[in-house]
Amino acid sequence: MKLRWLPTATRNRFEQLNYIAQYNPYAAIRLDEEVEKQINQLLTFPELGKVGRVHTTRELTLNRTPFIVVYRLIGDEIQLLRLLRNEQQWP
Repeated sequence: MKLRWLPTATRNRFEQLNYIAQYNPYAAIRLDEEVEKQINQLLTFPELGKVGRVHTTRELTLNRTPFIVVYRLIGDEIQLLRLLRNEQQWP
C-alpha cells in the first residue's frame, strides 16, 4: 500500500497547523506528529476508518486531535482527500 496526500488534504493540513503554530508552535509540532502516526496506521489497516458520507470514501477520526481524515482506496493506494476539523461540514 502507498499513502498519498492529495493537494486539498495537504493544504488543509498546513492551514490548520499554521494556525495553531501562531499560538503554540510546540503544540502544532506535536499535533502534526500525532496526525502522521495515526494516518500511517492506514498502511497496515486501510479500512480502519468508517464508511464515509460521500460514496467511495472512508473517514478516520484521529484520536487526541480535532481532526477527521477523509480518504479513499484506489488499488494499492490510499488517497487522502481532506483533513477536516471535527466541527466542519462534509461534504
